[in-house]
Amino acid sequence: MRTYLSFFIVFVVGVASGALPFLLQASRSETPPALRAYNPASESPPRPAPGDGHSDPTSLARPAGTSCEAALAQTRQAHTLAIQERDAARTQNQELTELIDRTSAALPMAFPTQLDEAFRPEHFEQMVDQLKAECPEIFPPETTVNCAEYPCAMEFPLDHEGDPQEAWRFDYKAACPAISTLFGHARQQPMVNTVGDQTRVQYMVHGTGVGLDQHLKEHHQKLQNRLQKRWHDERQAMYRDSFEEPCLSAGDAHACRELANAHWNTTEERELYLQTACDADDANACNNLAWERCYGAGQCDATAESIARQAVALSPENGYIIHTLGEVLCQRGQPAAAARTWESACNIGHDLSCTEICSR
Repeated sequence: MRTYLSFFIVFVVGVASGALPFLLQASRSETPPALRAYNPASESPPRPAPGDGHSDPTSLARPAGTSCEAALAQTRQAHTLAIQERDAARTQNQELTELIDRTSAALPMAFPTQLDEAFRPEHFEQMVDQLKAECPEIFPPETTVNCAEYPCAMEFPLDHEGDPQEAWRFDYKAACPAISTLFGHARQQPMVNTVGDQTRVQYMVHGTGVGLDQHLKEHHQKLQNRLQKRWHDERQAMYRDSFEEPCLSAGDAHACRELANAHWNTTEERELYLQTACDADDANACNNLAWERCYGAGQCDATAESIARQAVALSPENGYIIHTLGEVLCQRGQPAAAARTWESACNIGHDLSCTEICSR
């Protein structure tokens, strides 16, 4: 019995002594790796171990089955094409910018370098002063000079003796020979604006200079566009002077219609004047407002229909106005109502309504 007990004690002690180092090893915290400086002169750069979240640089070098030379050639070709596309876009943008500069009415005309000194802003006013001195009946003291852009213009009132066409037929050179003396062979372009019994003339002098004709030929479209814009701006200014106060302050429908007609090329102002006239129960203004809202602004909505119905209520025997209501109803997806409206316009003699068909 003692023998067996001794053997068991020896066995237990042996097992315990052999397992103790293992248990101590498992319970000890992991020792951090030793740090070692990298010497680029004598070593290759360390590479991350697979699976540590970093990609292998060699895996990004090229598609499988493609040599380095072929991949490089493809990259260079793509780079060359990208540069060519960029340069083409730049060239196109430059051409469009130059085209806008040569034609746009929104941009003022610069004074050409070829223009003779006499027709530049600093001297032009002196020439006009001479005209005013020699021909005061044509160029009265109210004559003004505008050299904000090329060409300089003088503006003066003209008595057309009750005939608006007389202002267009007037021979300025015959009435004032000094024009030919001072301006010589320069091209002159009178722009006439008549509002009621008031007429003003914008006299544009293109001037002279070596190479000027060729320059103006190259910029002909822009010059004409700018002259037209300046003429329209002056006309609208005259209408505002004459009619804006009675239109906006007194609600004078006639004055508002005149302003709307003068502002045919400026949507916001035209809509304002038409709306004011419509509010003053002017059937034609309501009709025009409904039409332009529906077709001009693309807003054929309930408001356009309401305005068109207001126009018909104000002028129920006007076939043209009834026809407009039919157009609005058709555009709003009401073909049956449009057909009935056109039929009523046809019945009172509006022939166009007799053949209208709503295809919406």
